[in-house]
This record gives sequence, structure tokens and C-alpha cells, in this order.
Amino acid sequence: MALDVIELIVRVEKAFAIDLSYDEFEDMRTVGDLYRLVLTELGLRYQSAAEIESQPRAYPSVIPPSTTLASLWTAATVWHVLKNTIVNRFYLDKSRIRESTKLEGLDKG
Repeated sequence: MALDVIELIVRVEKAFAIDLSYDEFEDMRTVGDLYRLVLTELGLRYQSAAEIESQPRAYPSVIPPSTTLASLWTAATVWHVLKNTIVNRFYLDKSRIRESTKLEGLDKG
């Protein structure tokens, strides 16, 4: 696995406060594979990125004080945070990031 992909995984672990083992990401080939792995780690149900992208983004106006960070994650917020993490790491246009985007070669722009 390329160093850039390993660095991306470290950023994803920090963003979602999760720990991934090498065995878990060894077979990842696409952004969708990484997205589904994060959803699994957070105990969330899969929702396709295409479906998420077609919906308007909604954010809660008030977050109750008893709310934990983990309970704020939804498939949609995971997708958007993951996509932004990739865009910020590799300086890519957001429109280029899809579930089918290959992880290897992201640094080639």
C-alpha cells in the first residue's frame, strides 16, 4: 500500500476517532471500500454516496448537551467528512471523488 494511502488512513482514523488494523484496510481498493469500512466501524448502515450527494445537506440547528460525538455520525456526514479529507489531502476537485475512485493514484491528481 502506498505511503499516501497510509497517510490518508491515519487522517481518517483521527477524523472519526477510530482505529483500523492493517488487516482491515489491506484489501481496500476504492474510496467506497474505505467509506464502507468507516461505516462498519461506527456501526452505521450503508447509504450510497450517489444517494447522499443527491440530497440537500442538513445540519442540526441545536445539539443537545448530552449528545456524544459518535451519535452525531450518519452515513451522510461520514461520506462528506471522508470526501473532504481526501480533497484536502490530495488537493483534488470534489467532483472527482466517488465510491468507485481508486485509492492508489489519488496523488496523481
